[in-house]
Amino acid sequence: RLQVKILILFLSIAILVGGPLLWTVHESARRIDMDDIIQRGDLKVVDLAERVAADFQKGQETLVLPYLQTVQEQTGALYVAAIGLDGRVVAHTNVAEKGQLYQDSNTQADLRLSGPDGHLSTYKGFQIMEMAAPVWSHAEAASMEDFLLSGEKAATGKIRIGVVRLGVPDRKSTRLNSSHLGI
Repeated sequence: RLQVKILILFLSIAILVGGPLLWTVHESARRIDMDDIIQRGDLKVVDLAERVAADFQKGQETLVLPYLQTVQEQTGALYVAAIGLDGRVVAHTNVAEKGQLYQDSNTQADLRLSGPDGHLSTYKGFQIMEMAAPVWSHAEAASMEDFLLSGEKAATGKIRIGVVRLGVPDRKSTRLNSSHLGI
């Protein structure tokens, strides 16, 4: 009987100490995975924004879509989208989304970005890291006449023309049930 009591005491202590330790290790591993996703996503989304800038400005899906599809294949992203400043989808790897008007708070925040950023989100029941970067167009240089008349330096800045966004699933992404989505 004393051995059973000692065994129960030992198991209780192991559960009390081991449970939080296991949870901490699991969360640390998940954080490392998410940091890796963010780092890879930042690089891809910035590169994508630079590559599509010229074609993005033309607003033609057929010019932008091949870039989006390539990034989707390279990253395993669930989707990649190019969104204009008005929130309208210029191009999307889910072609049914083309022309849709996104007015959600995440899109509005993405359209104000000055650099790459990411946040956790859900997409079709999957937890994802949504990465976004602004698409910039180089401002046209002022003509010599404008320079002489106004005395202003030639414009060398950039003009924000939209945003590119990709949804990268967590490596261990599992379908969330409706209770997690608040449905």
